[in-house]
Amino acid sequence: MLNRLLKLSQYMRWIAACLLAAGIAIPTESRAAVATKLVNETMEILAQKFGRELAEFGAETFTKKLEAAAAKYGDDVFDAARKVGPRALYLADNAGSQAAKALKLMSKYGDNALLIVNHPQRLKLVAGLGDDAAEAIIKHGEAAEPLLRQFAGDGATAMSKLSATQGRELAIMAGEGSLAKIPQSAQVLRVIGKYGDKGMEFVWKHKAALAVAATCAAFVANPEPFIDGAKDLAAVVAENAIKPLASVPGAMAEGAAKNTEWTIVIIVGLTLLTGYAAWRFWLKQRLATKAR
Repeated sequence: MLNRLLKLSQYMRWIAACLLAAGIAIPTESRAAVATKLVNETMEILAQKFGRELAEFGAETFTKKLEAAAAKYGDDVFDAARKVGPRALYLADNAGSQAAKALKLMSKYGDNALLIVNHPQRLKLVAGLGDDAAEAIIKHGEAAEPLLRQFAGDGATAMSKLSATQGRELAIMAGEGSLAKIPQSAQVLRVIGKYGDKGMEFVWKHKAALAVAATCAAFVANPEPFIDGAKDLAAVVAENAIKPLASVPGAMAEGAAKNTEWTIVIIVGLTLLTGYAAWRFWLKQRLATKAR
C-alpha cells in the first residue's frame, strides 16, 4: 500500500511538471510567433514605403537588426521603423543611452520627432522633462528650447498647450526677460498651462502689470475671473497704487517720531526753563532796586 502511494505521488509530480512546462512553453512560443509576425509585417511596409532605402541597408541585414532591436526595446521599434523608415534604428543607435526615448518619439511623431532625435542635447532635455517638452518643441521648434531650459516642466506644459501665435509670444517674453521679472513666474506658467491660448493672451496683454508683486499675487490666486473679464486687473493696480499714498502721512509722522533724539529735546527744554527762571529773577531784582 505504501509503495502504491509513493508511486502515485511520483506520478502526480511528473504530471505537474509536464503541465508547468507546457504552460511556459505555450506563451513563449506565442510571443515568438507574434514577434515574427510583426517583423514580417514591418518589412513588407518598409519594402513598399522605403524600398530604395531598405535596399541600401540590405533587407536581410536589416531584418536581423529589426529583430534584435525589438527584443531590446519592445514594440516601439516597429512603429518607429514604419513611420521613419530603416534609418530609425540607426538614429536610435546614435542616441546611445537615449535610444529607447528616441524610438518612442519616432513611433509617436514620425518624422517630426527628428527635430529632437537629431540633436543630442535637445533629446536629453526632452528625456528629462517628459512628453510636454517633446510636444512643445515639435509644435514650436527651437524657439521653445530656451523656455524649457529656464523654466523646466512649468515652461514645457505651458508651451505645449499653445498655438503658434501664443507660443511665439511666450518665447518672446522668455527671451526679453519680461517673464523672469514676474514675481510668481512659475505660477503664471501653470495658469497658462491650464487655460492655454486664452490665458497667454491675458498674460501677454498685462505683462507689465503682472511684474508688480501684489497684482501678480491677486491674479495667480484666482485667475479665471481676470481671464474671463469679470474682474479688472487695472483696478487691482490702482488699488495697490493708492494704498502706499494713503499711508504716507502716518508713515512720515511715525518716521519723524522714530528719528527724534529725545535726549537733546530734554536738554534743550531744561536749558530754556533755566534761562527763563534766571531772566525772571534778574527782572525782579531790577524792579526792586528801582523801587528804592
